[in-house]
Amino acid sequence: MNYQHLEFALWFTVTIFLFSSENGEASFRFFKSLWSSTSTPSPQLSAISIESSTMSNPILLPSGNMDSVSYTLIRQPNSSSNGNDNNINRTEFERFNISNGTMMNWNQIHKQPLEELENEDSNELNVTLPPAIHESNGNVSTYFGANDNNKPLMEVDETESEKPFEVLIQNDRTMAHLKFDESGKDLVLCQLFDLEKEESAVTSVPMKTGLRPPLTADYKTMLEAVRRCTDLARKQLHQSGSLPSKVISLNETLTNTSSFNSSTMNETDNVPIGGLPPTPTTINTNTSNANGVRNTLWDNSSFISLWKGIIPGTKWCGLGDSAIDYNDLGTRPDIDLCCRAHDHCPIRLKAFRVGYGLMNLSFYTKSHCDCDEDFYKCLKQSPNNYASVLGNFYFNVLKVQCLKHESGLVCVKKRKTTNRNEECAQYELSGPTKLKLVPFEYNFSDSTTDKSAAAMCVHVGSLKDPWEKQGLAHLLEHVLFLQSNKYTEDNFLKSYITKHGGTTNASTSLTETIYYFDVGTSFLNDALDRFSSTFISPSFPKDKIKRELDSIQNEFESKCNDDILRCERIRKCVGNSKHVYAKFDYGNKSTLANDDQLYKCLLEFYNEYYSSDNMGLAILGKESLDQLETMVVPMFEKIINKKVTIPLIRDHPYGDEYCRKLMKIVPFGETRKLVMFFPLPCSITSNSIDYLCGMLSHEEPNGLIAELKARGLCTSISARSPYYHGFGFFDIEVDLTQGVTANDQIITMVFQYIQMLKISMERCVLGRSFPEFVSEDIHKLLNHLTPKHLNIQVMSPIYKSEMNKFMVEPIFNIHYSVESISDNMLDQWTQVGIEERFRLPLENVFIPKSFSLKTESNNETNPILLSNKNGIRFWFMRDKQYNIPKAFYGFFFQRLVGISYNLNVCKFGLELIVSGYNDKLDEYALTLIKELLNFKVNSSRFEILRDIQRNQLKGFSAWPLKNMLIFYLEELITPNSWSYDSMLNIYDELKLDSICQLINQVIHNSLIEIFAHGNITKEESISLNEKVAKLLEQHRSPHLLNSFEVFDCNRDTQLDCNLIYEFNAISSESENNGFLLYYQVGPEELELRARLELFYQLIYYPFFNQIRSTEQLAYTTFLSFKYTWSGTLGLYILLQSSYELEYIEARIESFIQSVETILSNMSNEAFERAKKSLCSRLLESPKKLNWKSNRLWSEITSGQYLFDRDEKLVSYVKSIDNVQVILHFYKEYFQNGGKNCRKLVINIKGGKRNNSTLKQTNNSEQNSVIVGYIRFTFNNCL
Repeated sequence: MNYQHLEFALWFTVTIFLFSSENGEASFRFFKSLWSSTSTPSPQLSAISIESSTMSNPILLPSGNMDSVSYTLIRQPNSSSNGNDNNINRTEFERFNISNGTMMNWNQIHKQPLEELENEDSNELNVTLPPAIHESNGNVSTYFGANDNNKPLMEVDETESEKPFEVLIQNDRTMAHLKFDESGKDLVLCQLFDLEKEESAVTSVPMKTGLRPPLTADYKTMLEAVRRCTDLARKQLHQSGSLPSKVISLNETLTNTSSFNSSTMNETDNVPIGGLPPTPTTINTNTSNANGVRNTLWDNSSFISLWKGIIPGTKWCGLGDSAIDYNDLGTRPDIDLCCRAHDHCPIRLKAFRVGYGLMNLSFYTKSHCDCDEDFYKCLKQSPNNYASVLGNFYFNVLKVQCLKHESGLVCVKKRKTTNRNEECAQYELSGPTKLKLVPFEYNFSDSTTDKSAAAMCVHVGSLKDPWEKQGLAHLLEHVLFLQSNKYTEDNFLKSYITKHGGTTNASTSLTETIYYFDVGTSFLNDALDRFSSTFISPSFPKDKIKRELDSIQNEFESKCNDDILRCERIRKCVGNSKHVYAKFDYGNKSTLANDDQLYKCLLEFYNEYYSSDNMGLAILGKESLDQLETMVVPMFEKIINKKVTIPLIRDHPYGDEYCRKLMKIVPFGETRKLVMFFPLPCSITSNSIDYLCGMLSHEEPNGLIAELKARGLCTSISARSPYYHGFGFFDIEVDLTQGVTANDQIITMVFQYIQMLKISMERCVLGRSFPEFVSEDIHKLLNHLTPKHLNIQVMSPIYKSEMNKFMVEPIFNIHYSVESISDNMLDQWTQVGIEERFRLPLENVFIPKSFSLKTESNNETNPILLSNKNGIRFWFMRDKQYNIPKAFYGFFFQRLVGISYNLNVCKFGLELIVSGYNDKLDEYALTLIKELLNFKVNSSRFEILRDIQRNQLKGFSAWPLKNMLIFYLEELITPNSWSYDSMLNIYDELKLDSICQLINQVIHNSLIEIFAHGNITKEESISLNEKVAKLLEQHRSPHLLNSFEVFDCNRDTQLDCNLIYEFNAISSESENNGFLLYYQVGPEELELRARLELFYQLIYYPFFNQIRSTEQLAYTTFLSFKYTWSGTLGLYILLQSSYELEYIEARIESFIQSVETILSNMSNEAFERAKKSLCSRLLESPKKLNWKSNRLWSEITSGQYLFDRDEKLVSYVKSIDNVQVILHFYKEYFQNGGKNCRKLVINIKGGKRNNSTLKQTNNSEQNSVIVGYIRFTFNNCL
């Protein structure tokens, strides 16, 4: 699914809440509505006298109430009937009564032309108006009235009438004006009225159109009418290709048109979308541009639209509407008509209103669930990302609840048809006349997706582990996908998914276990069948449980040195040890002993918690919603509903007796961190938490971070609030620059800032205008963040000298101490004042106000070079795929010959990326460039940052082994790379002057690549290029060449053929061993790369199945491409394992040699399937604009400019006829003795660095060269 517009949707919703002109009186309206009735009162109508010389058709004027209405028939006599001139302008009045108590249904709405009703004996005619009745033969008898003997005054047969049929119908708060064609079946014109806003329409529409007053229709009939109107509007929109140039105002239409005629109906090309026919006198002044699309104030000003609470580009989507009338749509009519139909739902409860026995306290109208479903389907018929934004936002983010009957509708009144059958005449709600709120959730389908996916969330996690089997939920996650009763093949699901170009994985948290996969769109059905079988009837093979237990152990060992996890583990230990939070959630061989009880516990855990009512399923597919439902329901309805109830955890692991603790923790590496955490009750809302996290984390001047940085006390601050099904925490994490001596000062400043927030909010005069953000919940949260609830964790290498005095956590082997915070410090923090320098964030001048999409026509499919002069090359591409108001600007300062620099931004240059909403993005980019050009290094700040970088390098030995292996690989194959020892020496010698000189060199002597991509035009890009060039010209060397040929291309070290390079190192901090095998294939050529990609595709699953699943050689296992900056192709295998390095290397070598057998035995069918999966992966469209931008940007920064690389690769892949081509490729580049086989082996041995532990060789034909701790071993290959 395309989730690329979710940030936009979230932003404009916040803006709506803040700036909507309606919200200022929302609470006032709410309290007023509490005392109103639960339904719209019937209007009291009175007779009206009208004199007109232009009326040609009679008009009905009602008086009385809606249950029994007395109508006046206004008829203009024929002027030729009487020679008296006084009669020409005289309007005759004839009165009659209509009983309006019968319910209409859709099949009974047919042509009922208004005939002149006369009675010679009386000026008043009392009639009863029964509904039309369907005959069984398909003809329709329409009764227009009855006399005292209840005989029809007129009977019209469908086959004899050729007049169009019009009718007004009403249900509760919605009225519809419908017009059918001559057949009486097809709707040709439609208009809906919201009687809550247009109460007078009940009288004004019949008066202006000459139609009878609205007939009462049941809910289903009105819903069908709304659907038919929307279908008609979409059809007309499709036929016209855009909105019609003539837009009709309702008032103008009713004023100038007293009735419709068939001649007007024939001009369908000019019919407004879902509205009334145009006339020469009813052209709206808000007319179109050259393309026939209206440009009203709302469409041209997104900010004003947001101010009114309306989504830009629409007039019906948002908080209310800004439309002039029913026919008025925005510049996104395909989406607007969906919102318009949703706004006219027959059963709805508007914001802050009371009705149906409910109160709607939200900002959004709650509609009947049928209308929400129609809204969803309508949006899905608009295949564009704008509709996806709205749909995802409404259904998946806001999750607006819908109204649903408690017990449904029952028939309370029946009638007989002419063929003596019975049908329902009136429906009512059974049971109590109330509705209930139910969540309306959907699985989105996407006809444009190139991947299908599914995810199952089981709402149970490690908190439910038995105390004697901690980690059981995690083990079940590993075991569930192994086999099922239906599919008995080992790893059946992963095997199928991988063979069809997909991936699968799972994860376990404290409260949830999530299983998911993605696969090619053609294979979703079979994948779902396998996926569902694991939840319906999983098989827990005992012989495989031990294997997965080994995997759990390897996973634990790979994470036990993570300092973040070590901090969390100490938090669990210090709190209430009897609370479920104290459990060890990962599990290992110690907590999950493979005894007779383990299998039994697995079954009991599955049987207790894996129930259909405790699961949530999400599916993405190209099929329609109905097709997905047909596919999914028969599979997953077989999951047993065990009626599981998991209650909230009311008690907190950090009750009062466990608060006010100071925990000192020895890190594994060089981590310096201060964590302040506060236990939170579950009653605090997420809005208040998000607000406070943002306030604590912003880096504007006079904020908390800015002040701490100015004093050299921290590098960053982050805030978060984890929640665990009933209890949670609020965490403030500070990355320290110094030791632990300044911790008290940092905590003091944090409490000072919190105190400033409390007082500032109390004084905020705008508080009443921002109810979503200035609320009791925020005050409640701020008042809870006090020293009384405080706990502190400090992690620093300085504590290593005190390790012998500390306690030891047995699972992670963490050294720590716990003590109570002194009363003196608690009193100081409780009585803190406010730091005078603290201020709330200033207004962000770069907040976008326009979200309009650029309409410039262009045909480019790849970036085009707009400018190439003065050492600046400017690339441009307007987005036509994602249709979102965002853009991407990339600035790359390439080094020239003789100049080498690395600012830790890009390995071979300085890279500036600016992305976000396109409005004001260019201004922001220019501001950043100005800051870069005028950058001055602060000496004190320089010293702090140099110490931080040095400390990070000192912690190199504590890096994860996989990171160390990749670092060594880069160092060995890239000549310009530096070892960490060399960089440490450089930091010791680095001076401020050298940094200033380097910055000057970068600005003056770099060739610059610029790329603009997204919702921007060519003219805007040219303007930006000129502004950048003008900024740079006074800072640039006049001797720069225009040609980029002088760019010093980065080169890789070419490994010799038939030689094996071996690099050995030792990690003093790791208990595991690290192994990396790298095959260097050669410089990139598309044909060579296509073969490497296909080779990878063919061996990926066999490799993981053998190495990780079957042999359990390592949990951390990678088989991956290696594409260097200079374009060298390669493939590497990486493992982090507890096995000896010699054994690891032997097993990997054994697998490499077995590849020949795998390829030789491969069928043509399997080979073609792999080709197809590879082509699908290569052609998979980026899901976000930013992903696409980065893909194109990498082509520019690499200097290759092959923007259609994937398409060309696919053509090469398709040209590979058979598996023999790949077999030959394997023998040449990967098999020992191959003429182009180049190998590099990197070993990292866990333990102390000692020369005696280096791998030795007894092969007399090998020669070794030892340089320090590095040894290259050259093996003679056969």
